[in-house]
Amino acid sequence: FTRKSDWRCVFNSQVSAPMNSIQKKLEYRYRNNDMQDLQFQLEKKLKRRILKLRKAKKTVWNHHISNQLKNYMTNLEKSYTLNKIDLSHITGIEHVHTVVYGYIVNLPYNNVTSIMDVIKASQVFNADESDKEYLFGLQLCLYPNQVLAVWILVGFTMR
Repeated sequence: FTRKSDWRCVFNSQVSAPMNSIQKKLEYRYRNNDMQDLQFQLEKKLKRRILKLRKAKKTVWNHHISNQLKNYMTNLEKSYTLNKIDLSHITGIEHVHTVVYGYIVNLPYNNVTSIMDVIKASQVFNADESDKEYLFGLQLCLYPNQVLAVWILVGFTMR
């Protein structure tokens, strides 16, 4: 069946013989645009819910420290999954001369309500002091079989 004459007789004028395919080469590459969009939307939605929780109080976000700690969480997830203790990612936040109060929690992603329940239970956003800057960071990590882990940073600094 390697020669055309072996299988040409199967086809006629009603059923044409297959032609050589002119397709682009398939690239099996992982693209996580959907996960990045989900992470952005989830972070935005949780921040809105936190603001709704604190509707009578002014909420100031410290984006600079939050972004640095988000990078820390990314590296923390990698070292957590590989079961290797790697402290090299801490060097990026050593120069921050601010005392940070709060915690980082790792949860499976089920829905927004379950994450918000953990944030409410922390009582971090219930304080009335006006000299606090709040920190919030979220990192989604994708595992096989569409399992998502959520790393959440909740905290505050004093001005």
